[in-house]
Amino acid sequence: MTVTTVGYGDQYPVTAFGRVLGAFVMFAGVGIIGALASILASVLFPTPEKQTDSAAPIGDLKSELEAMHGELTAIRELLTVDEPRG
Repeated sequence: MTVTTVGYGDQYPVTAFGRVLGAFVMFAGVGIIGALASILASVLFPTPEKQTDSAAPIGDLKSELEAMHGELTAIRELLTVDEPRG
């Protein structure tokens, strides 16, 4: 009730226009509180900085993949056995 700014029911709208206006005030109150909470959160918890050197991890990954390719080639050669035909 406090967030929607409508109180505890001691005063309430009785006409159709008053109820529509009251509903608008309730949604606006929730929206304002949500906006203030998000602003406060962004001030207290800033977003992490983006990584500036994005090429370094890719180079490491490429060298690791090349090493794995070499190992797989060696394993294939060990597993390949010429079976006699006949």
